[in-house]
Amino acid sequence: MIFGWDASDYDHDRGMRSSHIEAAAREGIEFFTHKATEHTPTTVHEHGHFGEKVAAARDAGIPFIGAYVVARTGVPEEKQAAMAVEFVREQAAFLLAEPSGFRRFLWQVDLEHWDYDKVDAAVGERLAEELEQATGHRAVIYAPRWAYADAIPGDRPLWNSDYRGSGAPGPFREQWARVEASDTNDGFAPMSGRVPRILQYASDATIGGQQICDANVFRGSLDDFDTMITLLP
Repeated sequence: MIFGWDASDYDHDRGMRSSHIEAAAREGIEFFTHKATEHTPTTVHEHGHFGEKVAAARDAGIPFIGAYVVARTGVPEEKQAAMAVEFVREQAAFLLAEPSGFRRFLWQVDLEHWDYDKVDAAVGERLAEELEQATGHRAVIYAPRWAYADAIPGDRPLWNSDYRGSGAPGPFREQWARVEASDTNDGFAPMSGRVPRILQYASDATIGGQQICDANVFRGSLDDFDTMITLLP
């Protein structure tokens, strides 16, 4: 089993720096994703610390690095994907450099229900397809079970969230131990016809000394994770 951290500029605003990512690698964080873009009908959001954070993850030796793109209603998925790809190429060219970029790079499509935008599952799937077609890198879909249950089309890897059992804020391994010992968390139960491959099990974990982090776990080995994100021709 391997652990991961998904972050955004909000983590930077709370104090996250490269030193925290270096410490996270020493603690055993094996995959790291950071928010890149979010394209709404009225606003384009770009997280300006993306480049420095993923470069820090690379330099720290974290094996798998990803960019997450928030799916939104009202903008063609092709346009959302194109903006994300352009942003990643500008901010972290090493991830998508020819011929194949950073081989262990993945896209994370962030599919959610908000009061202001209950994004349809099909939007997330189409965005994932566009990202893959544009870059040749696998896209996984982050989608909480409470919002999407069995509504997600396709068969691509899913990333669920379920914080039940994680208990009080604390180090990410301690929180996972509590989740494992709990009978309230069923984050790896099947949804949309498949078992989630990744579980976000806490939103208030301490990782690398940084507090209030999203902590994730993948049930499998590094080789299994590599296989999951390998996009076959």
